[in-house]
Amino acid sequence: MAKIIKIAATVLVLGGFMWSCQSETNDEIPEIALKIRSNECRIAEIANYVDDSWTTSIQELSDYLPETLPEQERENILHLKSADLIRMFESYEDFDPEGHELVDSMEQLDIQWADSLRHLSLQNKNLSMKMDSLFSMVTDAEKEEELYSIVDEIQKRPCPVQ
Repeated sequence: MAKIIKIAATVLVLGGFMWSCQSETNDEIPEIALKIRSNECRIAEIANYVDDSWTTSIQELSDYLPETLPEQERENILHLKSADLIRMFESYEDFDPEGHELVDSMEQLDIQWADSLRHLSLQNKNLSMKMDSLFSMVTDAEKEEELYSIVDEIQKRPCPVQ
């Protein structure tokens, strides 16, 4: 009789443990999906910021281009959003010092943006792998379908307007 009680207690404890793990999994999956979506929105926000910064800087750069610069070359330079490509023009050496500083500062912004993008993308990759792992632990097909629906809804949410 004592042996039956031990077996029953073990089954109850293991069942309770498995249920609590399942419950944690069910809570953690939407949290991970929210973090992934937040990172995606941050990536878009950074990209918009960098693009806007380049647009503003290019407008400012037009003031630092040599007066003698041919119009076609001026247009080509002012349509670029890459410090390396701007420096490739022979006329770059003739830019005012402020123009050089502006191009250098935009290059630094690009470097920071790229680092942030890599960090957020890697974080999302790791979170996705964790979420996939948690989905593999869901044993109830109905609950799994519900969780996939929640994750899908989270991923479709628009990013907040900044």
